[in-house]
Amino acid sequence: MPTTWTLSKIEAVVFVALVLVLAGARIWATGGL
Repeated sequence: MPTTWTLSKIEAVVFVALVLVLAGARIWATGGL
């Protein structure tokens, strides 16, 4: 069973979510919104 593929997919989703959160926090901190 593709265990490594599933873990890689989950890690990719978590990484993208983390980047979006950091980018959103930076924009919010600089008053971009």
